[in-house]
Amino acid sequence: MLQRIVFLSVFVFGTLPALSKPLITDSENTYISACLAQNVSWENLEQICKNALEDGNLTRVERRELLNILGDTQRFLNDHVSAEATYRSIFALQVGDAGANEGLGWIAFDEKNFQLAAEFFERAVSEAPSAFRLAGLAGALFRAGEIEISAANELHNSALSLDPESSWVLREKGWNNYDAGNFATAKSVFEEALELWSEDENAHAGLSYSLYNIGDYRLAVDHISRAIELASEEEPILLSYKEHRAFALWSLSRFRQAIKDAESLIEDFPDNSAGYVLKARILHDMGATNEAIALLTDLALDPEGQYFVYYWLAQIQKTDLRFEAALSTTEKAKLLPSADGYMDNMRAEIALGLNDTALAREMIRHAFVPGEWTMWSYLLDARIMVREGRMEDAQKRLGEALELGLTVSEISTLAREMIKQGDFKAAIALSRGSER
Repeated sequence: MLQRIVFLSVFVFGTLPALSKPLITDSENTYISACLAQNVSWENLEQICKNALEDGNLTRVERRELLNILGDTQRFLNDHVSAEATYRSIFALQVGDAGANEGLGWIAFDEKNFQLAAEFFERAVSEAPSAFRLAGLAGALFRAGEIEISAANELHNSALSLDPESSWVLREKGWNNYDAGNFATAKSVFEEALELWSEDENAHAGLSYSLYNIGDYRLAVDHISRAIELASEEEPILLSYKEHRAFALWSLSRFRQAIKDAESLIEDFPDNSAGYVLKARILHDMGATNEAIALLTDLALDPEGQYFVYYWLAQIQKTDLRFEAALSTTEKAKLLPSADGYMDNMRAEIALGLNDTALAREMIRHAFVPGEWTMWSYLLDARIMVREGRMEDAQKRLGEALELGLTVSEISTLAREMIKQGDFKAAIALSRGSER
């Protein structure tokens, strides 16, 4: 009879409902001990800790510890709203709790609110110093522009004195130095991290990026390849890793291997512009310009990706002296929300290529919105002024570009423009002035 009932249930309602797995499978464990052990998935751990916190016999110390674990778990699950609420609830049990302040610091850090992150880390360090808290403080203050890299390194060294074998602290120090342009220092720090743990994916990647920037492309390929091997196939960071390896291979003139990586990006991330643009740029460098242009011409991606495609398509067309086609491409790019001063600069350059000074003047006016492109806009403006016969204004504008960070080596660009216009004396004077 029972078999018949089961059969009828399956027949009428479909498959029998699967029983949910218990959160705790060990009879000797409680929700409290399981939460403290933290040896299950983040999703399960969150519910286990919530169940543990329902125990009315918890001491204040136990409740604080469980809440800190719950907050960390919610943060790792990217539920920042719940994590923040959990951390803040701890302050009712212990004002200024170091763990809660640290957790709030990491939330702000992840959200790139580095000023706020530094405030939380500083409170956490004042309450109970630890390597992670000191390193978090160093990274937040540096990224917020509050301290120089030398001061950040001192804080990182203090963190390492508390935990000399913290590969995470070493990596954070390495990335801070990388961001500061201290590539040799970053290289050494990432090497230290790999001495602690040779399978550290992040350290291999950091070392590769550092090596690339000091010109050691061969070793850069080796270490980014190791990072790719260690990374999970589902990790989004693989896009950056493979793109970086392609650039390193390209720098070694290993074009076919670089294109293979670019094609891998296209296959794995078909909706991302990176692989298409990279392949096109390599093809162009190999002399296969028509193939490069064909690859980018008919792409249809999301607005941000499409802007990137248009930018590099126009760049390739401009470099190949196809100025009319390049200008047409930039017209489409200007309609996209990602368009910025770099595109205005390119449009002005294209106009100069067309020998249309009036058009170049019109184009460059749009680029004077402050941005990281401004020094290049000023250099272009100086070139246009030379064509307009305004030599003194051009030199003044060049000075403004140099004040914004333009390197002295770029002065030759303006000198060449002067030579094109037949003003050899001005070009010589400008070049001599740059040598002083």
